[in-house]
Amino acid sequence: MTVEEPKQRQGAMWGSGPFERIATTVSGVHERVEYWQLFSTSFGPVKTLAESLEPEQREVFRGAFADLYESNFREGDEIVQPREYLLTLGVRR
Repeated sequence: MTVEEPKQRQGAMWGSGPFERIATTVSGVHERVEYWQLFSTSFGPVKTLAESLEPEQREVFRGAFADLYESNFREGDEIVQPREYLLTLGVRR
């Protein structure tokens, strides 16, 4: 996982204050199955849905999820998905 230099977004409702910046993490995996394993075991909404499905439905969900990442985020030999987040900086007094 890499973290790009934080940047300030102009005109945004969030991330536009003097101590707020938009940062981006980029996590890359080589196989779409790795993304499924990561999200289905640790990302709340995906984990909850996957756990609630019958085995056949879960397999269909897994395939659709993996296909989504393969078709939209494949870059060479990795699946790379950049994600922005709000970074708020402060100084303790």
